[in-house]
Amino acid sequence: MLIIDIPLLYFLSWYLERVAPRDNGKRLSPWFLFTKKYWTKERKNVLRQTASAPEASGPNIEQVDARMRESVSVIVRNLTKRFGSGSGAKVAVDGLSLNMYRNQIYCLLGHNGAGKTTTISILTGLIDPTTGYCSIEGSDLSVDMSIIRKSLGVCTPKKCSLRKCHCS
Repeated sequence: MLIIDIPLLYFLSWYLERVAPRDNGKRLSPWFLFTKKYWTKERKNVLRQTASAPEASGPNIEQVDARMRESVSVIVRNLTKRFGSGSGAKVAVDGLSLNMYRNQIYCLLGHNGAGKTTTISILTGLIDPTTGYCSIEGSDLSVDMSIIRKSLGVCTPKKCSLRKCHCS
C-alpha cells in the first residue's frame, strides 16, 4: 500500500502546489497538464525584436547606443495592473514600457500609490499583470516563471523580520 501511496501523494502535492490558490504567485488552471503550452514551453524571442526596433524619441526618453541595446536583460511592454472590476477598478500600473540593461543600476521613483511595488511584484511573479508583456533574460514572464525565479532574489514581508531573513 505504501508503494502506491507515496507516488500518488507526491503527484497530488505537486499538482495542488501549482493549482491551489495562495496569497502570492501565479496559479495554473486545473487542466494545465492537458495544454500544449505546458509541455512545449513555446517562447517568444522579444529580445531580438526589441534590439532591432527603432528607438522611441521624446523629451523624457533617454537615447541608448547600439552596443547597449544588445545587452537588454529586462523588457516590459504596456504593463497594466487593475485591481477589481467594473467601475470600481483601481489601476495600479498603467501602460508601463521600459528596457533594463545589464551592468546598469535602476530605481523606480514615484509618489505613494504610483505603482512601484506592484511593478516589482509583477516582475517577480508574486502577482499577475492584467495586460502587457514582460521578459527577463529572454524568458517570458507568463511561461517561464520557474526559470526566472532561479535568478531572482525576493524577500517578501512574510519571510523577513528585523532579526533574521529567510529569503530565497
